[in-house]
Amino acid sequence: MIALRTSVALPLMAVLTTGCLVVPLQGQKPFKKKVTSFLTGGSTQKEEVIERLGRPSFVFPLDGGSMLAYCGHGSSRWFLAGCYPYGGGSDTFSLQYWYVLRIYLDSDGTVTGKDVSRMKLSKFRDTAGCTNLGICWDTGRTMFQAPRGMHLRAKDLTVPSNLCAVYLCSNTKVDLAMDGDSLGTVLNNETFALKYVEPGGHRASSPVIEFELECEAGQPYFLLVSEAGSEMELIDEDVGRGKIADRRLILTK
Repeated sequence: MIALRTSVALPLMAVLTTGCLVVPLQGQKPFKKKVTSFLTGGSTQKEEVIERLGRPSFVFPLDGGSMLAYCGHGSSRWFLAGCYPYGGGSDTFSLQYWYVLRIYLDSDGTVTGKDVSRMKLSKFRDTAGCTNLGICWDTGRTMFQAPRGMHLRAKDLTVPSNLCAVYLCSNTKVDLAMDGDSLGTVLNNETFALKYVEPGGHRASSPVIEFELECEAGQPYFLLVSEAGSEMELIDEDVGRGKIADRRLILTK
């Protein structure tokens, strides 16, 4: 069997131009409708979700609720015969995918919605970026963009009066943490992280950097990692606004 790492458009084009035979075969899809059909908005509870689907890959707090994310591998397969771009003989081809099922819950743990998305596994493993569906990845690691409301509020610099808002940006790809708690991977020019913390002293860090910060309630603070990834600095608010203007807020635990 040959595993395709390019678009399936080429074998489909072969059908149109050469008359070769393309027969879809049964692939693997981790989150089929029969697996997720029990997820009913307004009635299904978090306990039932975990009982049926197991422990989620990720859990994130959202405004007025939370999100559970399940990840898994899948594939699509075809039998091709007489397709001269592929030698004119017959063989089975496949494309491998990375699937993500997101389940949204309200504050009482009741399901409010769900969605499933996928991307080519080779792209997921070998590159970094974000899709228009709010999923980001970095060489095999999955990240999630915040919902639109949280994203817009972050860019408006809306800070609770009893907390500090710490914005973390980077000019390179880097894993960040606040007070020892992982914030995930921030992609240069793609994403930024935001952490609300109690007033006082805090420590932002990467695998090679530690930065001590004293913050006051109701104030935003912007930290920037250098392009080399070896330094972190506190930058002015106006500069910070510019840094997050075209970047996407990622969810943090």
